[in-house]
Amino acid sequence: MPTLKTCSAFIAAVVVVGGAMSTVFLPSASAAPGGRALNYGYFTNNYINLSGPGFTLERVIQNGISGHTGSKADFISYLKGLRSGTDSQDKTGAQFLIQMMRGHTDYSRPTDSDVSDWENRINNPNITFSTGNITDDYNSGYSVSDNDDTFYTPNTPVSYEALIIQNNGATVFTIKLLCGNPLGNYPGLPVAGWN
Repeated sequence: MPTLKTCSAFIAAVVVVGGAMSTVFLPSASAAPGGRALNYGYFTNNYINLSGPGFTLERVIQNGISGHTGSKADFISYLKGLRSGTDSQDKTGAQFLIQMMRGHTDYSRPTDSDVSDWENRINNPNITFSTGNITDDYNSGYSVSDNDDTFYTPNTPVSYEALIIQNNGATVFTIKLLCGNPLGNYPGLPVAGWN
């Protein structure tokens, strides 16, 4: 009889077959940042089998965002460039970040109007950028076979160097510097009513 252990992203079943023990991870139905269940694609809502044979979850942005956090203008230009580029991973990653930062209620690829809205939200004078270490239960990544990004939870919370985006001092979004992965369960940037 399998032993079940529940955690936030998976149900771990320890199965004994012929005297050999192995662990199988099954998705649970817990909600994740972005409004999709954990391990489901943000744009497609397709299940992404993180424990499938030979499967690896890639960085949301291949080269991360480390060199592009010094100013809002540089950050905006960098993501807009990736969005209009030809690399599927970086293009999808930029689209994912844009929609997540807009409050993650729109699961379609961002239109030019969406990008304009995102840019206005970032340029709100109440929005500030800083970098620092954060520890969180949620991480994200890119599935090559699905051309989509998803959230998952590591086995234990991990500390990451991140871009921390705040609105009037309250954290509204965080992005892992090394790989451009959104972290945590934050609301996104408020609608720009200042403009």
